[in-house]
Amino acid sequence: MAQAQTKCPKCGAAYPLGHQMCVRCGTRLPGSRGGGTPNGGMARKPGAAFQRGQVVASRYTVLDIIGRGGMGCIYKVRDNTLDEDVALKTLLPKFTNDQHVVDRFFNEARIARQLSHPNIIRVHDIGMAGSVVYISMELLRGRSLRDWLDSIPEGKHMPIAYALRVLIQLCAALEFAHRFTVHRDIKPENIMITPEGQVKLMDFGISKLKSDVNLTSAQMVMGTPKYMSPEQLKDSSKVDARSDIYALGAVLYELLTGNVPAGLARQPSHVRSETPPSLDAVVEKCLALDPKDRYQSVGALREELQRLLDAVERNAGIEVADFNLPPVPAVSEGGLLRKIAGVVLMVLVLAAAGFSAWRLEVMASRQQDAADTNAHAPPPVDYFAQAFGELELRVMRARETALSSSEVQAAANAENETGNETAKHNATAYFAEGDAFWERAQAVAAERNPDAFEYGWRALECFLGPVICPEGMVFVPPGETVVERGTDPVFVDGFFMDRYEVTNAQFRAFALEAPAGWRLPDYLAGDGFDEAFLASPVVGVTFYDALAYAAFTAPSAWAKRTLPTEAQWARAAYGGPRAPQPYPWGREWDPSAFSTAGENDGFAGPAPVGSFEADRSPFGCYDVAGNVMEWTRSVFVTPYDHAEAAAPLEEIWFGTPLAVRGGSYADREVTLTERRSALFDEASPVLGFRCALPFPGTLEAVDELLP
Repeated sequence: MAQAQTKCPKCGAAYPLGHQMCVRCGTRLPGSRGGGTPNGGMARKPGAAFQRGQVVASRYTVLDIIGRGGMGCIYKVRDNTLDEDVALKTLLPKFTNDQHVVDRFFNEARIARQLSHPNIIRVHDIGMAGSVVYISMELLRGRSLRDWLDSIPEGKHMPIAYALRVLIQLCAALEFAHRFTVHRDIKPENIMITPEGQVKLMDFGISKLKSDVNLTSAQMVMGTPKYMSPEQLKDSSKVDARSDIYALGAVLYELLTGNVPAGLARQPSHVRSETPPSLDAVVEKCLALDPKDRYQSVGALREELQRLLDAVERNAGIEVADFNLPPVPAVSEGGLLRKIAGVVLMVLVLAAAGFSAWRLEVMASRQQDAADTNAHAPPPVDYFAQAFGELELRVMRARETALSSSEVQAAANAENETGNETAKHNATAYFAEGDAFWERAQAVAAERNPDAFEYGWRALECFLGPVICPEGMVFVPPGETVVERGTDPVFVDGFFMDRYEVTNAQFRAFALEAPAGWRLPDYLAGDGFDEAFLASPVVGVTFYDALAYAAFTAPSAWAKRTLPTEAQWARAAYGGPRAPQPYPWGREWDPSAFSTAGENDGFAGPAPVGSFEADRSPFGCYDVAGNVMEWTRSVFVTPYDHAEAAAPLEEIWFGTPLAVRGGSYADREVTLTERRSALFDEASPVLGFRCALPFPGTLEAVDELLP
């Protein structure tokens, strides 16, 4: 009898019942496990609160309760996957039957997960644990703007420059957010100021996503009346960014005067004499009754506020309050300096500062002692040469260490041994690449070009990487790769990659040994497994299962393991930017060369890792063409864009598609360059993972590893 099947609603591919993800396009299949308690949430009695020490959704350890309201609680929890403290915002079970309340609650996460900005609170995940729904988000330390306003003594006011800085940061947040949504509830209670002075906008619970016109029903009024525009008071579902500009004007008025504008409000300069009249005009324009008379974009408002701030600080100096307020820095629009190498970059900055200071000192000395012909300034310290010399010491020590290491000597002695091409490559090519990088570094350093430090660091990786490579991993040297055909090559720093995919035995040991325990895939929950089964790759694990395993197991002296980026996976699987062979063994498909669909390979499902010698990358990673697909920690974008794909882990939110690479035992003729995606909670029977480890990132870490 034919086996029952289900079809992918997107591409039509057919799979046996029980499959959860389409391996062709990453779409969740009909009847798959989804919603509910995707991470194995614990069933609880309705109305029960989380307790200190409780593990929620197999991921969050409850540390404390930090807020309580009529509809739910906010807990401080430890995210055991991200390895950081976060806030868990919950909705009480009695409200989960009200679909409108639940929609509003989850809408906050759906909106905020798209908003990655320094002035917007970061949301990680949404889910359900038993009957309690939750949002996990950035744990903010600080106080709300409302708390700061309430703490100002009677008769005192917030400094004008301070108020402008707060508004400028809010404008920066909204300038980004308005690409996606209108906030519709801007008020001091939804604005946080951290101890470092960073302004954070939060609570997008009633925001209207531009792509979702049905979120609020017609003629529904939502928001806080004191800060709502006239059009929002009539119908909250039909407002645009100019409604938020009205609310910003109301907040600015309150910061300047201590009062919320009502009726025919007095101009701020009439309430507070030191207020510049030009600021009256800004507030008046924000609070115009007709949206057409307001600023038409928050960017235009921000530019006007910045001009006023410059004038206030230039003409009156920076006001200092006689009551406590955290510092609020200006919003910087400049780009970050390119990362070179920890301490080396710091030395270069000091070099520039030291050289400038020396020049100023010499000029002043010459002006004061022009008549003294014998007076002369001491020669400047050559900080560039000093920094490059520090790097050179490590590079030479690493090269000497590598040359004398037993591993390298053994690899070198294997040159004439048949079948040991990988050892031969490691013994010769890495050294040649390291020497080439170092020669380039010296040539560039002679021109006083800071790129010399990048080339020097790559040489350091080539020399030291094979020596410090952890057991069970391979070293992948720095170099370019192409992630997707037709896109530009990207450069990948040196790193380490698991030689084999993580096995059933390894993941089972982790789940049983983890301090708080970890959910096992159902098929691993029993006992009595044979050796071949335990040596086969683990499947049915989510993205966070894989991250947790990586963070918990086999830590190195300098960093924790994690999942590889898509670029790292591509680099480890097929190397350089020239068109790779479609398979590790050549250009022709060979069903017996790797674990693939059918039984020509000798296995009905996945094979024990490393079973196929032909399925090995140039750097020694096995099973890159078949066996199981593998998670990466890169966002899936097509065509591939390195900047978008390389989002930091904390910016990977609920619903973000993630790249998965490699073929599986269910595939036929899938090449190494095949790209697919999956959502983070997919638990597919054809999807597993392997771990990566970064090269030490600082000279101090390198020093710990050198004799």
